Amino acid sequence: MFAVLFEAHARPERQDAYPQLTTLLDDNLRENTGLVDHELHRSVIRPGWMLSLSTWEDEKALVRWRTHPNHQLAQAKGRNEIFVDYTVRTGELTQDSGAPGDGRLREQRFDETASGAGTNVVLVGPLTPKHPPATYDASEIASHLGIDLEADGLTSWDVYEPVEDPGVLLARTVWRDQAAAAEFESAAVFPGNPRFRRIRIVRYYSMYNRTEAPQYYPDHPT
Repeated sequence: MFAVLFEAHARPERQDAYPQLTTLLDDNLRENTGLVDHELHRSVIRPGWMLSLSTWEDEKALVRWRTHPNHQLAQAKGRNEIFVDYTVRTGELTQDSGAPGDGRLREQRFDETASGAGTNVVLVGPLTPKHPPATYDASEIASHLGIDLEADGLTSWDVYEPVEDPGVLLARTVWRDQAAAAEFESAAVFPGNPRFRRIRIVRYYSMYNRTEAPQYYPDHPT
């Protein structure tokens, strides 16, 4: 299976535009028979940032969505009118504690990104702390959830909550390599018994770094 993590930061005056755009696209998205699930999240530590997290049966299903005409129109609108910045991580799910058996998944391709600072994502959640943090200060919530910000190989992290179910948290961590991700999974202690998903990043790009982007856009002014 494949996953796409699209993290976007809207312009201050366009904060509602991206959720509205995803609502308009929802029917088109769910018509794709290869879609497993999709959820829109809001960052609790980076104001204005949102995460669109989707899972796909295979890469062909993902390509069908990427080339859907309404999706392409929405991408151009977001890039030109809505977003200050965005990042896209597309990858293959290699571990899922919610899957039957030992959580290992059949892999279809074995390459990984050569762009960006990390090659493996670990998603942890849903997390429902018994005692929610008093504030959503980044260091406080990391400590509250048990995320070691000094862990070897950690290159990026965030904590999100679903737009439709606020208060239920999802930790998104990015790791230098597979070994660092596996070490985190074995050592991490989180409240409850959350699901762990590991994703090997095949393609990474952003609004300004288009090295591995599957489509062409003229350079965006910085």
